[in-house]
Amino acid sequence: MKEAIIKSEKYRRQYVALSDFRSRTIIAHGRNPKKVFAAALKRGIRKPVIVYVPAKDTVQIYARAKQA
Repeated sequence: MKEAIIKSEKYRRQYVALSDFRSRTIIAHGRNPKKVFAAALKRGIRKPVIVYVPAKDTVQIYARAKQA
């Protein structure tokens, strides 16, 4: 899995939708994760990845759960 690094100040403290964990293209963004998810689905992404972009100098670690 590659990192999904979002460096733009524009997205700080927002949720962003990516098409998958390898993508660096932001499909949708906003402060409400449900609305961001819905916007990504509306754009045709079947299983969007939603991540939170923290405030500057905050570290977050994401992991994908194993599928059963």
